[in-house]
Amino acid sequence: MRKHLKMKVALLLMTAGFNTVVWADDPAKVVAEGYDKLYENGEITANKLLDLKASALNYYSENGAWPTDITDLAVDGFYYGSYDTMYGTTVSGVEDGNSYILSVDVLKDSVANYVASFMNGTTTDSTVNVQFGLPSQVPVLHSTLSRVDDGDVARNTMETDLHMGGYSITDIDTVTARALVAQRADIQNGYIENIYAQLINAPLANLTTVNSTTVNSDVVNSDRIYASVGVYDNGTRVFSPANLPTKADVGLSNVQNYGATNSYTGNSTTLYATQSAVYNSHVYLKNLKLDKNATAVNADRLDNLDSSSFIRSNAYDAVNANTRWEDNREIRLGSSSDMRLKHDGSNSIIDNYTGNLYLRNLSGGREIYLQGTTSGGQRHTAVMVDSSSYVRARLMYNGSSKLYTESNGVRVSGDMNVTSGDLKVNGQKISKDYVDLGRVMNFSISDSYTGGSSNVYASQRAVTRAYNALNSSKLGKKEKAADSDKLDGIDSSGFVRTSRRINGKSLTSNITITKSDVGLSNVRNYGATNSYTGASTQRYVTQKALNDAYHAAVRGGTKDYRVLYSNISGLNSGDFYLNSSWRGYDEILVLGGNDKKSSIYMFKFTEQEYDLAYDLWRSGGGRLSDFRFQMVKDANYYWNGHFASNTHFSTQHENSVLYQVFGLTYK
Repeated sequence: MRKHLKMKVALLLMTAGFNTVVWADDPAKVVAEGYDKLYENGEITANKLLDLKASALNYYSENGAWPTDITDLAVDGFYYGSYDTMYGTTVSGVEDGNSYILSVDVLKDSVANYVASFMNGTTTDSTVNVQFGLPSQVPVLHSTLSRVDDGDVARNTMETDLHMGGYSITDIDTVTARALVAQRADIQNGYIENIYAQLINAPLANLTTVNSTTVNSDVVNSDRIYASVGVYDNGTRVFSPANLPTKADVGLSNVQNYGATNSYTGNSTTLYATQSAVYNSHVYLKNLKLDKNATAVNADRLDNLDSSSFIRSNAYDAVNANTRWEDNREIRLGSSSDMRLKHDGSNSIIDNYTGNLYLRNLSGGREIYLQGTTSGGQRHTAVMVDSSSYVRARLMYNGSSKLYTESNGVRVSGDMNVTSGDLKVNGQKISKDYVDLGRVMNFSISDSYTGGSSNVYASQRAVTRAYNALNSSKLGKKEKAADSDKLDGIDSSGFVRTSRRINGKSLTSNITITKSDVGLSNVRNYGATNSYTGASTQRYVTQKALNDAYHAAVRGGTKDYRVLYSNISGLNSGDFYLNSSWRGYDEILVLGGNDKKSSIYMFKFTEQEYDLAYDLWRSGGGRLSDFRFQMVKDANYYWNGHFASNTHFSTQHENSVLYQVFGLTYK
């Protein structure tokens, strides 16, 4: 780089002449016009910036690069001085691409604008910024010839005409040219075997001796010869100055008188490219480019992206960035795209088109969670596959287990609520009949013992209260009362004294009373019966027998029919439900028929008869679920089952139809 220093310094001085600063006003004049010391310091700062700019340009000219740090200017001997200003601030510098920026804070916006006006700079508040590009001699260096051979042919190649301005080129070893044009060519003595030239143009050419041969030698080889007095062929003048040949005379009217270059990278429109330039460009493009219709066999990049940015279809790849599939674009897995994943803009969807769909966690002892997020943003687990020591399923509410499987079945934590339908075990509805409590009434319970309801159970507390009330108001069986005027509210006159007699029998000891003693000698000592249909002459009838006899006598009178169930079209099968309890009526009447609906059958039973039949069934170990009571019965048709509740009849078997069920009350 030092070998070109003198030329660079000269060019730099030339450049500095083009960058001479023209100040708007002379500093002395400014002072004279009343500018204060602050502005005088501004001019000093402007001069410092100019010095640093020139130093930075010199640094680039010598080193081909801007200084990494502004202090390098002083370190390398391009600047002598301080970087500090009169304002107590320091000038800084930074490279910005092909340009360099000097910056300094002058503490006042107006002063910054004043300093910037000197430098054609810009301001940011109180900071002055001066930006300048590469030194102008840099392009000049690229257009000058090198004094020595530095290996760069382009540095020793002229790409335009060389004008010497009347001066000479001396001490030339060899001149190789396509054309030699001169007003005078004196070749006094030379060792020239042959002269080969496309053009020799000279008003006077003195060729005294050419290889011991005169100018009239047999060998004169030239495409074109110019002479001041003309050119002669065998003594015949061909051309003369008055009749000079033109390009058209030799068939080159369209050929321009341009120079040639071996470079194929320039933009000149007045230079021909040599064969070497064309060949070099061909080799360059051949090595750089593919043929027009060729396909790249291999490349480092695709669409200017490194190969690692693509997912391989035939190799294991690790993806280290996110990928995104737009709405309704599917990820398809399997040879026939049997599994597909997509988002339709509102929902995420997984579709499986063949076989089973497995969700497997192969990490031993770890779980599978199905989670959801509430409207309040809280995420909870709803379903979990627990794989701690064995695999089981859990159903959860807000992350709390409510149902999970175990070796013996299913365990429920909390309540099990059935809002519709029946809760069944092995197909059998769970009811009070299922647990052998069919005859237990669904009565409420009361703590009071004073009520008279027949549809309310007394609680333990009610019994305790009744016991305590009775116990506190009565005298113990073995206790003795104190003497009083009355016994149980009756004075002594109300009791029989032991001095009295019955039919002459004293009351001081045990006596035997006969019916004759009480005037009942004619009354027979007979038992009682609830039946009024017997023929015994030695039994009395009870109140019940009398009541039954009464109803039997009046049954031929008015009856009240209440519809408990009705299906005029006929129920063909299944359970049926009454609109109220069937209990409490004198009789139940059932109307049915055959499947052809060609006959009507009537069947009656009482509440007592149903309960007797059920008690008989239970006494033999039968279960309610298997009890079959005939609602309709004929030689060939039947409808049987049992009351699962007071309003629900559970049908077991049938081959008939059911029309109506009535509750009868006798009046």
